[in-house]
Amino acid sequence: MNREYFRVLEVNVGTGKSRLYRIDGRGEAVRVSGLAALLFEQFGRVDKP
Repeated sequence: MNREYFRVLEVNVGTGKSRLYRIDGRGEAVRVSGLAALLFEQFGRVDKP
């Protein structure tokens, strides 16, 4: 089944807790670099590596 969004699982290894995110824009971000750009846009920090 093709969805119009990505599902991303974030795991905090320090606490053992996880969160599931739904990120829209799959149609525009067809390749892996597109997914990386979407993730950076939502979660990236310019001040941290």
